[in-house]
Amino acid sequence: MQTFTEKHHFDQPASFVLKQFTNPDFLRTKYTALGRQEIEMLEHQQDAKQARLRLRYSDKPDMDVPDFARKLVPARATVTQTVQWNLEKKTGEVKVESSSPITVRCTLHLQDEGKGCSNTLKWEVSCSVPLIGGKLEKALAEGLKQKSKRDEAESRRLLAAAT
Repeated sequence: MQTFTEKHHFDQPASFVLKQFTNPDFLRTKYTALGRQEIEMLEHQQDAKQARLRLRYSDKPDMDVPDFARKLVPARATVTQTVQWNLEKKTGEVKVESSSPITVRCTLHLQDEGKGCSNTLKWEVSCSVPLIGGKLEKALAEGLKQKSKRDEAESRRLLAAAT
């Protein structure tokens, strides 16, 4: 298993960011801008304490995958992503599933910082393929870091537009 932590920074307070991050329209707009296709909201439940969103979309892996692992990572994968938020604590979890033997999880923690906020992301990437799983996990973790930077930039752009 590969793990890594990163922090995204936003100019808006955590309560505003969380409101957008649990808005299906915000997510559809962001994912479309990031190149995801066939975006479908499978579930959206929210009350005063929690939110749960489940999406399915088609995504192109844009990371360097070693030749030996190419057949395990399709050119375009159908991905199901489940996001659960504890609205009171401003914590969440993302679980990403696809037809490949790869599992991605990420915990989220939004907290106010000055006039804005930060989101701490703790990632776990695992691959259940014997012998090559560790190498593939490492390549995927590096690719996720790049995708995460683009996600942060697009989120910042959309949050600024929504302010």
